[in-house]
Amino acid sequence: MRFWLSGPLVLNGLVRPGISIGPEDVRQRLPSWRRNEYCQALKAFAAKHGKPITDAEANYRIDKALALGELDAAGPVLRMTGNREEIVEAVMYTSEQYGMPVDRAEAERLTDRAIPSRPPWPAIIFAAVCYLLTAFILIAA
Repeated sequence: MRFWLSGPLVLNGLVRPGISIGPEDVRQRLPSWRRNEYCQALKAFAAKHGKPITDAEANYRIDKALALGELDAAGPVLRMTGNREEIVEAVMYTSEQYGMPVDRAEAERLTDRAIPSRPPWPAIIFAAVCYLLTAFILIAA
């Protein structure tokens, strides 16, 4: 169902510009060919693990993943926590689930690229102490 939002009357009421808003404007959509690929991949993955699913169940899982932001037209969007090995395993599992299997080396490369490299805590504490000492020396001078 689409809703029409009307604008003001223009040209003495002959024209009333407006826009329509429907479900596809507020929810993410996938191109039909991409949805079909994901559906086939989910069904093959479920059959491989001994739990075959129907088209309706596959479409439900795709819609759920879209609504939660776990999936888009480019593939799975991975938001994970845990140690490096858990993340590598989750990347391999999720990519296989949506029909884009990666080997362990590729999953490790993706994980290393995604994990932010922060300086170690002692270096951060040392920098903060140096900053505070510099501030005290400047104030005292």
